[in-house]
Amino acid sequence: MHSAVIHLRTLLQPVVHILDPLPYSNVSGIVRVSVTAGASLGTTLSRIELYLDDGKIQGLQALSSPALLTWNTTSVNDGPHYLSARATDAEGNQGSSAGVAIWVQNGGFCGCSSDAGGWESLALFGLLAAIRRRKR
Repeated sequence: MHSAVIHLRTLLQPVVHILDPLPYSNVSGIVRVSVTAGASLGTTLSRIELYLDDGKIQGLQALSSPALLTWNTTSVNDGPHYLSARATDAEGNQGSSAGVAIWVQNGGFCGCSSDAGGWESLALFGLLAAIRRRKR
């Protein structure tokens, strides 16, 4: 009688979440981005990368979780953006976080009327979210 041992492992996409900044935050200057990620059993986390509006932010990556990344927001235009993170495990599987809507404001002028109290920004975020949902 012959016997064989077969090792099976299920590899799921890594799970990744942005903890900070919170959705709909106004950010400026140097911002700390807090990210947590995990890989499935049988593999390890390889890297975490930060994305803005679906484009990778060069130089912002970590090799372990939790990660605290320092982002200079002056490298992008003021206005609404989506921040997300992508985790990759040792097997090459990738998982992405949900997008976090943020407002970058480094120029000091948001384009809002002086007495509106920020309602224009809130309306713009709602419109941006509706457009993003429609793309899916």
